[in-house]
Formats: sequence, C-alpha cells, structure tokens
Amino acid sequence: MQKNYYNVLIFILFCSSLCSCAAWRKPLNVPASLSTCAVSDRSYYLDSLVDESAKKLSFDTTNASGMLAKRFSNRSVVLMQNLHLYGLVTEFTRMEEKNKNTPANPDFLHIKQSLNQRILLAEADITTNLAELDCEKTRILSALSHLDDYNQTRVNRATVGAILSGAISGVLTGAVALYNPDSSNTEQQVFTIVGAVGGGYFGFKAFGTKRKMNFFHSRNHIREIWENKPNSRIFSPSIWEFMRKSFNLKGKTTSGIEIIKAMWENEGILEKDSKSFDKKLKLIVLGNGGAYSSGELQDRLNMLITIEREIDIMKYDLKRVQQEIILGYKL
Repeated sequence: MQKNYYNVLIFILFCSSLCSCAAWRKPLNVPASLSTCAVSDRSYYLDSLVDESAKKLSFDTTNASGMLAKRFSNRSVVLMQNLHLYGLVTEFTRMEEKNKNTPANPDFLHIKQSLNQRILLAEADITTNLAELDCEKTRILSALSHLDDYNQTRVNRATVGAILSGAISGVLTGAVALYNPDSSNTEQQVFTIVGAVGGGYFGFKAFGTKRKMNFFHSRNHIREIWENKPNSRIFSPSIWEFMRKSFNLKGKTTSGIEIIKAMWENEGILEKDSKSFDKKLKLIVLGNGGAYSSGELQDRLNMLITIEREIDIMKYDLKRVQQEIILGYKL
C-alpha cells in the first residue's frame, strides 16, 4: 500500500513538472514588444527631398575634380557626391574664387545659402533615421527588462522552493527518528524521497524556467542591411547611398554595410556556417519578428547599435563639410 502511495506521489510531481514545462514554452507579450515606432507613411518621400531637389540643380562641372580637391577634403567631396550636391558645391567653389577679394554678390550668397540648406536637410535625414533606431532600441530594452524580471522572479521562487523542500524533508526525517525511535526505515525514507523529488522538481524548474517573449518589427532595419538592395524603403536615400558606397580600407574594397556585417560576425552574433542559426535568422531576425529569448533580444540590440555607429560617421563628415565652408580651406 505504501509503495503504491509513493508511486502515485511521484507520478503527480512528475506530471506537474511536465505541465510547468509546457507553460514555459508560451512566449510572453508586453506592449513594448507588440507595438511599433511611429513613422509617417510619407517619411520616405520627405527623406528623399534632399536628393530630389539636388537632382534638379544643373551646374557646369568642367575641371571640378581638380578644383574641389584643392578646396575640400576627399571625404567631403565624396559626401557631396552621395548627396547629389557635386554640381552645387562646384559652382560654390568657382564663385567663391571669383569673389575672394570683393564683397560677396547676391548670386554667390544665394548659392552658399542653397548649399547650407541642403546640408541641414541631410542632417535632418540622419536625425530622423537615428530617432527610429533609438525608438527600436528603447522597445527592446523595455521588453528585455520585463523578460529578465519575469525569469528572475521565477528562478528565485523555484530556488526558494527547492531549499524549503530539502529543509522540510530533513526536519521531518530527523523528527521521526528522534521522537519515534521504533519507527521503521520506510517512514524515514518516505520523507527523504518526497524531499528529493520536491527538490529535484524545483531545481529543474529553476534550471528550465527561462521563457521567451514575442517581439515584432515590421520595419526591419537589420533585414535592409543584410539584403543590401540598391534602394531602401527604411533608410533615407542619402544615408543608404553613403552606407553602400565602396571605398578602400587597408588595401581592400569594402563599404559601410560590409563593415556592419563583419562586426556582427566578429561579435559572434551572426554565424554563417550554422544551419540552425540561418533558419532562425530567416524566420525571426530577418522577418517581422517572433519569439525571442533574453540573449537573442540583446543580440538584436547590439546589431542596431552597430548600424547607428555607421550612420554617426556621416554626421562627422557633414560637420567637416560645414567647417571647411566656414574656414575657407580643407581640413
């Protein structure tokens, strides 16, 4: 009879643990993981104004390369090309040379103002793109904080349960031996087995309590970088062209996007040789989202930070252009 009782008790605890395991597999949902960052439907059109308005400008670029090389640094010239302002900055440089020893005429001031306005518009493009990335990072941090708190609370409860189970089992076993010396070993073994099963159950629960969270991202910046298409519907045209522009780095031809991908690989976030990672990458990271673990959310956060760093470089280049316009010589 006692043997059957032990079997039933163990079976109940085992089934309870299985039910708990099934519950852990259901991802959590919080507002931060289900919401999206507010972006206007016309944001792409507005961001493209710096390019569209510049393309309408037509200036003589004869002998422009040699003239601009003396006036601006190479990075500034390349940036002006990315912003489709090559003709405008050429006209600015030509008129600046003509008006060097005389008061600036209205035509020159108009060209200079037009150039500065488009540079400011390019800065606004950078700001809006970084703002959306910052919003995505905030969503991840909020979801990550909620998920970590949830998992840590369950771990703490399971740990306390395991400690109490072992302690109570030990106390009851000792009490039986102390107050009833004639009791059989079977009675003591009952409490020992129950305590061991309870401790094992709570220990396993603490070990396997890590739960995932649904996190969705319909506007997927990481997918844009990974696919590296000629045009982007998320990044501003000027920024996208800047990141896709090829340049020489230590004797090798690369681009901003290739540098971003290399950093992801160096940090161990991407593993091209792992088939299981490739499958997850396609379904979740490069898709519209899904069930993320705490570590996977952290990886996504780090990937967005890497993209931000590359865009920030464009801000430094724009600042260099502005400084060279004000100072009158290249830096």
